Amino acid sequence: MSDILKRNISFLPLDGRPPNYRFIEQIAEILNVTVDMPPIEIFGNLKYKTDMDGIQNWILKSVPDEFIFSIDTLVYGGLLSSRESESNAESCLKRLALIEKLKHGHPNLTIECFNTIRRISSTVRRNEDISEYKNLLNYFRKNADDYGKSGQNTSDYPNESYLKKYFNLRKRNHDINKKCMDYLAEGIIDSLALVQEDCFPGGPQKSEKEILKEFARLNGLNVRMFIHNGTDEAGQELLLRCLLPETVSIGVFSDEEKTLNRIYDYEDEIFTSNLRSHASLLNMKISTDEKNEFALYVSGGNTEKSVNDLNKLLKEGRKIVLLDLFKPNGGNLSLIRALENGNMLGEITGYSAWNTACNALGTALVQLKLAAGRNLDKRLLKKFYLERLIDDGFYQGEYRQRLKKIVEKSGMDSNYSDFAKHSVIKENVESFEMEMNLFILKNFPEFTTEKIKLGFPWQRLFECELYWV
Repeated sequence: MSDILKRNISFLPLDGRPPNYRFIEQIAEILNVTVDMPPIEIFGNLKYKTDMDGIQNWILKSVPDEFIFSIDTLVYGGLLSSRESESNAESCLKRLALIEKLKHGHPNLTIECFNTIRRISSTVRRNEDISEYKNLLNYFRKNADDYGKSGQNTSDYPNESYLKKYFNLRKRNHDINKKCMDYLAEGIIDSLALVQEDCFPGGPQKSEKEILKEFARLNGLNVRMFIHNGTDEAGQELLLRCLLPETVSIGVFSDEEKTLNRIYDYEDEIFTSNLRSHASLLNMKISTDEKNEFALYVSGGNTEKSVNDLNKLLKEGRKIVLLDLFKPNGGNLSLIRALENGNMLGEITGYSAWNTACNALGTALVQLKLAAGRNLDKRLLKKFYLERLIDDGFYQGEYRQRLKKIVEKSGMDSNYSDFAKHSVIKENVESFEMEMNLFILKNFPEFTTEKIKLGFPWQRLFECELYWV
């Protein structure tokens, strides 16, 4: 094992959802390393708040060589709390100062941080939250590219007091990001990823990002500071930046030119710009060398061409990770089935299609970087890939929508409820599990000694968690 993999790493995740917690555990297992995280019970969810005292006590007891921080968790208690008003600016800055205290007490401690640039709209906890969510989106579309005007004119918003509070919270969060930039310039933080949550071009995030980018340019921070679309993938990327710092050259292929050169839903940057920034964060070099062993294939418009291209690349002996961007949050089942019929699924190295384009991009690049690593457990990496096919591809791609109709027909809230206990839901989940275990038997027989099960850790349909029994 390399000296890098022997380092003690403490990791404060964004929250306890699978991409932010379970994926971190799986990456550590694939590389056969230990990553220390707070117990998952500390973290909040749609119903409960994070135990902030528990977080601080865990931090103070940690003695790592490297600390990876979600600033959102350290300061607010997680992603959802970062959009809410429980913490004022003064208390947030006080919590953030714990990083400075750690660095002064342990000068050789490496500190890597990531934080969100706030999404445009609000959190949907229950069905009744959808109205406010849509109101904010409509307001900022109307005022796109004119944050100064929209920041002053609140009278045409249905709930003026809510909008004023919203702008105050944006300012609080932006001030925290600026303080993180100060820490980066002072050497307290070693690298910083500022990830733009759900948005569209224009809107209130535009001027905030311009200020942050200009500060980075003036202070020569661009090699240690990364701003791009995304959110939940950032912790995965920073962990691999720490564990696998070696530069890896990759090829990038796509089914159509427009697949790479468009702005995807919930984002405000052209995909190729985001790709370069994510790759740079992971110390990955995008190369035009046609002999690259490792390659990312981006599919987003032409299923037939994607299948033919992938067949050719696999025959050339490439290690391919498939990034499926046909739609937000879910795979293209026609593509997956075509690859299955061509006996190619077992030859592919990785797959990603969850949530936004850059969420999926980050996890795709993580799989590619893992494949290039040494001392990895190849079986566990393949198992991770299989889980992405089932979760991103089948569950998010089709089954979630089917289940949502059943849940809502039964009078329950698909955004948050105890629907999983309902007999009709149990029957449908068991049917999906049976279908997926047959899929595993056909395409990944080496994993048939266990059975895949489906859970809902946040008691909503938006994300699921796969586990094996």
